[in-house]
Amino acid sequence: MSSRYVGGDDDDSEYHLGPYRESSKKSDYGARSHAQRGSGTWVQLSDFHCPAERCPSREPLTWVCKRDGDFVYISEKGKIKCESGKHEADVCQWGWNCGNDFHKGEYIRADYEGFTFAMSLESNTTNDQSATMYAYIRVLF
Repeated sequence: MSSRYVGGDDDDSEYHLGPYRESSKKSDYGARSHAQRGSGTWVQLSDFHCPAERCPSREPLTWVCKRDGDFVYISEKGKIKCESGKHEADVCQWGWNCGNDFHKGEYIRADYEGFTFAMSLESNTTNDQSATMYAYIRVLF
């Protein structure tokens, strides 16, 4: 198995992301105080294309943590964390599975090119946030 794979559905890794499936769950993360969210600016990963290396999907998705089903957020410092705060790591440590057949049940890490391309299509960040994020992310990959 290549190092780009994080694991399959049976893997117990903490850092797996998948698409949000409709439910009654709503996020109150944006309404929380700055202290509860942590330092820096955090933006929900929504309308975000799958950045997994070589994934052909171009469907914009809202992403959730596989372990707890919480919405996930990205910081300008290249960290992703779930809403509960239980799982937080650099973007390069997370495995992605958008549900496309390409994944074959595997969670695949993003490469720099895939992640920056997905970021370029993302609409929830400002230009200043994106510029800061690109600088940090380049160092992480």
